[in-house]
Amino acid sequence: MDSSREKIELVSPAGGPDQLTAALNAGADAVYLGYSKYGARAYAGNFSFGQLRLAAEKSHASGKKIYLTLNTIIKDEEIPGLLSFLDNYLAICRDGLIIQDMGLLKILTGLYPGVPVHASTQMNIHNSRSLDFAAVSGFSRAVLAREMTLDEIRGLSPQKDIKLEVFGHGSQCYGFSGICYFSSFTGGRSGNRGRCTQPCRMKYELASHNGSGSGRPSFLLSKKDICTLEILPQIIETGTWALKIEGRMKTPEYVAIVTRIYRKYIDLYYSRPGDYRVDENDLMKIRQIFSRTLGTGYYEGRLENIVDPERSGSIGNPAGRIKKVYPGQRDTKASILIWGDIPIRKKDILEIWTKKGSRRLKVDKISGRAAGKRYEHVLEIDDYKAYSPKDRVFKYFDIKLDQEAGALFRYEMPRKSVKKDRIKGIHGGARLKEYLEENLPGAGSSKENRGGGPGIATITLRIYDIDKIKDALNTGADNILVQDAENIFYRSRQHHIAGILKDCSQLTGKIILDTPEIIYDRDMEKITESLEGFLDREDTVVRVSNAGLLQHLASSGEITGKDSNIILGGLLNISNTLSALFYHNFFPGIKGWEFSPEIDRYEIRDMIRSLRQKLKNDIAFSVFAHGFFRVVTARHRIEYAGGNPAFLMDRKKYRFGLRYDGRGNTNIFNSRKTCTIFDLDRVLETGINDLVIDSIFMDMPETARLVGSYRKAVSLLALGRTDEYRGYADSLKNENLFRDYSRGHLFRGVE
Repeated sequence: MDSSREKIELVSPAGGPDQLTAALNAGADAVYLGYSKYGARAYAGNFSFGQLRLAAEKSHASGKKIYLTLNTIIKDEEIPGLLSFLDNYLAICRDGLIIQDMGLLKILTGLYPGVPVHASTQMNIHNSRSLDFAAVSGFSRAVLAREMTLDEIRGLSPQKDIKLEVFGHGSQCYGFSGICYFSSFTGGRSGNRGRCTQPCRMKYELASHNGSGSGRPSFLLSKKDICTLEILPQIIETGTWALKIEGRMKTPEYVAIVTRIYRKYIDLYYSRPGDYRVDENDLMKIRQIFSRTLGTGYYEGRLENIVDPERSGSIGNPAGRIKKVYPGQRDTKASILIWGDIPIRKKDILEIWTKKGSRRLKVDKISGRAAGKRYEHVLEIDDYKAYSPKDRVFKYFDIKLDQEAGALFRYEMPRKSVKKDRIKGIHGGARLKEYLEENLPGAGSSKENRGGGPGIATITLRIYDIDKIKDALNTGADNILVQDAENIFYRSRQHHIAGILKDCSQLTGKIILDTPEIIYDRDMEKITESLEGFLDREDTVVRVSNAGLLQHLASSGEITGKDSNIILGGLLNISNTLSALFYHNFFPGIKGWEFSPEIDRYEIRDMIRSLRQKLKNDIAFSVFAHGFFRVVTARHRIEYAGGNPAFLMDRKKYRFGLRYDGRGNTNIFNSRKTCTIFDLDRVLETGINDLVIDSIFMDMPETARLVGSYRKAVSLLALGRTDEYRGYADSLKNENLFRDYSRGHLFRGVE
């Protein structure tokens, strides 16, 4: 351990004023919290502007910092309001902002240089090149992806200009943050917009190719809560700067107890590292205040031991089992005898797992005694028939722990700011208006003002097998997007791939090699070396969805800016004009990008209108037009649950397709295909000039039929034969390829 290094910073959550007070009193070094808008926990209590001012006053008075979360993707229509808020907020607090949107970063580095900006875990930073990208872009800290092991964190190349932060405790998403669209596509509420409905906490069953389910629904995607008390020394010794506690949706009691316990063990490590031991009583408190089954996440490399399929909610502590059930007499009430390892008190709440499901029981009349290291309790009950001997008993709520937590926050938070002066923004309205006119030319939000007629659009077909390129080109697609990383990015396959490309050289159409969005350091060198042979080819384009790979290409000197053949994937979440301009400025040679799947056609139209005034005209503006959209990418493999299933099936019998990508990740696809052929006129009126069709779960004849149908529809619209297009589209409605579909978010948007 480097004794000269500062202690690791303990960062605690605050979903509201009471949580803030709890965190500060319990020993947090910094607190992260959200405004009523623009944060990734829209359903937390959050803070009004006045409360933010008060929070800053209170925190700074005790020598603590406030990190404001603005970590959602931003839309153009929100930027004026966001600018006004930022101008006022940064006049009262400049401790740091946590963000994921590169358009917001462009604002901050342009208008507010010097303000510390933290890269949210939503940015999915998991390799050394991504850290380089964050550092050169202007971030001062990176909250790493939660799918990293300790060895992978230790192996990150030293980057002196950026500090590392990791999650140390709390709930964990099943999929990689920032590229999860499960809630978005199934419920219209986006996790990237702070409104996740948590479909990964629901029950699913495994289903085979013939559609039959296992008949055993369980919580296949519900990850255990992470607890790092036992491995805290190893985390600190990686050189990590800050440890974050998850929980802006959690109670003040949770924040108080968890923060106090982590404060205790951080201090213990630095004062007496040789005596570092975790007291079982503290683990009991952690489990009691709120937790699912606890684990260490991915840190120890146990990739199969991530999910608890039996339960998705808080379970508290095991309190024993029912030993006897007493029906009661005329002068006595019914009761149960519980034998267990922990004391039970009046006003505690128990959860008893009976043969007919779990039941909550608030303890009222109780008697008990200690019997050695165990406890015997007799509780009065109302319905003795509901319980049986051997039923398991858990302590769901502990009154004593609640009182301990309450002492850290109750009745302490003043409700009015001490300062009465009016906040004056840093720049003021005139400068902000000027900035908007410079950077968002021609933008508007009128949904009535439609664009011009449809223009010419290319068709890009995504396939999943490098050996099917020639067949795919024969479908008539303009571009073939090949997602087959395990075959493309191996040196031993380079000669084979070169032969395929040569064999296809007489056919029209470009080949686009799709690089992975998840690239750990051990794979980065292999992928970048493999790309060298493709970067200068006129018939090959490279699609990038990983910020680290983009950083490598931008800094390696292998490509010359305007002559490059790079396009950006939709999982980079380009959702506003400023984020598009950021990437274009970062890598001027970009030939195009796929817009975020979470913006609608009006938002796309306004972005294109603005961008055409800023950029060259040959940029490809792409959208996902047809196919089963990938809604989850996760490091955990579903097959750990048993077998090799083809689908997940939910309680409504919707089936979500499964596929493994060859690098240990599970891909989950939406249960309904996206289809835009019946609304193609309105899609192309936005200025979109490239349509992405995904062939997952389709054979080549079906794929050829699909491409041919879109080709004919696009051609009719380009010729202005709108009525003929509509008649043709109507003729397709009974074909299986075009039935049971969704229009994605192009027509409904997301909250």
